[in-house]
Amino acid sequence: MEIEYISKKDLLEVMDISYGQLYRWKRKEIIPENWFIKKSSFTGQETFFPKKKVIERIEKIKELKDSHSLDELAEFFSTNPKDVTLSIEEIINLNIIKKETWEKGKQFINQDDSLDFKSILFLKILEKINYKWNIELDEMTHLFQAIRANQNFFETNFELAALEKGNTIIWLFIPIQSEWQFDAGAKKILSIDLKECVNDLNISLSAINK
Repeated sequence: MEIEYISKKDLLEVMDISYGQLYRWKRKEIIPENWFIKKSSFTGQETFFPKKKVIERIEKIKELKDSHSLDELAEFFSTNPKDVTLSIEEIINLNIIKKETWEKGKQFINQDDSLDFKSILFLKILEKINYKWNIELDEMTHLFQAIRANQNFFETNFELAALEKGNTIIWLFIPIQSEWQFDAGAKKILSIDLKECVNDLNISLSAINK
């Protein structure tokens, strides 16, 4: 799928933000540096951004910036897992995941008294997938195996893609913004931005601690 880009000039206008705001967020790594992409244009070199991602990120920043400091925002959008443990009841009662998600995913989780960040993250990913596609048990098993084999996926920019080829579903971790070429006959049926899953979970967990 071809990525749509937006120029810096258009981004500032569309999102009604200043040059200074944009680069403060860059310095704090609230907007990733690798989203600032230099491209040749008729005026020389110009900065472009992956349109959908940067607009969604700025919308989230604007939603949060009046109630949180820049340092807090930087923590929200960090890929570092939080040192957290929550009980299953807390996770459901605080609306971090839905009860139906837990019922679907619990067989893949070590069910002691509490869940750590990675376990909660797996459930969040499962919930996002299930929102787009009613995933069955066999595919959940394959998904869990793929995530377990790539446990540090959240340390960089990846999307989780499900490819359908014949009667087979293949789960792949694909670098964001890569021009990935799929095998002939394979169709991408869904994709999940894994870094956004981490961001969303960080925000949810930080709100609990305030």
